[in-house]
Amino acid sequence: MWGRLEHALDFLLETAINIEALSSPRRETAAALGRKLRLLREIYSTCPLLSALKNEANAVIDRISNQSGDRHLVMHSTWVGFEDGPPPCIVMLSVKNRPSGSHYQELKATFAHMGMVAGAFHGGRIAVLRLLEKTDLAGGPKWEEARAQALQEADRLLPMPL
Repeated sequence: MWGRLEHALDFLLETAINIEALSSPRRETAAALGRKLRLLREIYSTCPLLSALKNEANAVIDRISNQSGDRHLVMHSTWVGFEDGPPPCIVMLSVKNRPSGSHYQELKATFAHMGMVAGAFHGGRIAVLRLLEKTDLAGGPKWEEARAQALQEADRLLPMPL
């Protein structure tokens, strides 16, 4: 589920970067989650075409930031087994690398907790997709024109054989 959320977040970031680039120099995209969120917050605060969506964007960004702990649990843990309980749980081993060395921690997540995490990720993805739709519309006619030109250029450079 997190992969789907972050994939939608990447589309949102690229769309915001491209809309902002209609009136200012194009920014480089970011790979790390924290940098993506900071970049989005800055773009929605400073880009005239997107500033009307600033509060909604900040709410989505805050929601994703609040889920980053669960993201770490899901993305950076290895499932090592199951325990019957009570309650039944998934046993995971989490590794955190710090300057002082690697730290290993055994985590036991109940199925209910993992279900809540998956639901939260799904809800976060829906919020990102709704903001993406509004962002796309906020770009206006200039954005539609720029997108059409980009598609024409792509077709010219990469002709598809029949």
